[in-house]
Amino acid sequence: MLWADDGIVKLQKITQDAWRETVHMNHGIGEHQESSAKVRSWKPGPSLVEIAEQLERALADKQALESRLADILEENRRLRLRYEKQLQDKSGAGRQLAELAARERLLKDECERKVQALQIELNKERHHLNKERTQYARHIEKMELDRASCICRSVHIQHLEQNNVRASAVLPESWRVRDSK
Repeated sequence: MLWADDGIVKLQKITQDAWRETVHMNHGIGEHQESSAKVRSWKPGPSLVEIAEQLERALADKQALESRLADILEENRRLRLRYEKQLQDKSGAGRQLAELAARERLLKDECERKVQALQIELNKERHHLNKERTQYARHIEKMELDRASCICRSVHIQHLEQNNVRASAVLPESWRVRDSK
């Protein structure tokens, strides 16, 4: 484990630096005149074993924090990717909805135009049929008026060419065609 080895090396360096500082601080005025009372009241610092255990705990805490930080950063990255994907999907879905709405409007407009064209054609056909009907009705009325005013209304002309009898034989006597020989 690289971290543990680094921690031990750092621990040794820290203890050496602390010892040098202590020696440096004690060097100077009155160094030789320290009383035995001072020596007795001085509490010794933690032992190297305690310092090593404390550093190991700190290293373990640091590693746990680094691991937790890495997990959180990875989760943050996944959430960011998910968010970006949802934004793209949402904008894509919004774009898709807009396209579908536009297509729907176009189809609706096209159907309305076709219906209007068919209605116009139907109206023209109705107008044409009504015009023909009124023409035929006038023609029939005219024919009925002509028939009513015709003098031959009571006579039924039959075409009889049997036995050398002409069709004029059935006509009233005043209308008969006579052979002029």
